[in-house]
Amino acid sequence: MQSWAEEELEDTGLPDQRLNRRLIKIVEQALAQPCVTIPQASENWTDTKATYDFWKSERFEYGDIIEGHRQKTLQRSEKEELVGSASVKCGNGNMNIVP
Repeated sequence: MQSWAEEELEDTGLPDQRLNRRLIKIVEQALAQPCVTIPQASENWTDTKATYDFWKSERFEYGDIIEGHRQKTLQRSEKEELVGSASVKCGNGNMNIVP
């Protein structure tokens, strides 16, 4: 069974499957611990560096990620009467939106 991140991001148009896998891992880590920093969510320093390198990459634009997510959201919303979102209040006072 696919995780939410795998299903949600399977149609993301990144230029390389390694980037797709990294994106899914980043999202899964953020969902598992939405109130922590990237280093805290990462398994180790290599994982932390890979996350920062991913976001610094010039091989794709943020819109490439958003478009795949937007398409999945539209597909789901067509089946629903009411569309909403949820959020988590973190100890630092920030609100993080979660699926």
